[in-house]
Amino acid sequence: MSTTDEPGNGPASGAETTDLEKISSTTSVTPIDRSAANLERLYQSERDGRKKDQFYFILGVAILVDGYVAQFAGHGFLLIFLLQIAALLGLAKHLEVSTIIVPLENLFNVLMNRIKGRKGREDE
Repeated sequence: MSTTDEPGNGPASGAETTDLEKISSTTSVTPIDRSAANLERLYQSERDGRKKDQFYFILGVAILVDGYVAQFAGHGFLLIFLLQIAALLGLAKHLEVSTIIVPLENLFNVLMNRIKGRKGREDE
C-alpha cells in the first residue's frame, strides 16, 4: 500500500490511502475516455474480422487441395482429410474463431466415431 505525501495523511497521522482508492474516487468519465473505449471496440472488431478472413482463406485453400488430392489418393484421402480437419480445428482455436470451433469439433467426433465403429465390425 502506498501513502500520500500530503500533510496530515502521512504514516504519522495513521490515515493511509491506496492507489485503488485514489482511482476509484474519480468517477467522472471524460470525452477522451469515451473515445478510447470506442477506438478499442473498433480495433477489436477489426482484429476479429481479420482473423476470420485468415481462417476462411486457409479453409478455401484446404478445400481446393482436397479436390486435387482426392483424384490420386483413393482411400488414403480419408486420412488426409482427418489430419486436415484436426489442423483446421487447431488453427480455429489459435485464431479464436469461435463460430467454427464447435462445428469442426462435431465433424471430427462424428468421423472418428464412424471409423471406430468400422474397426469394431472388422475385428468381429
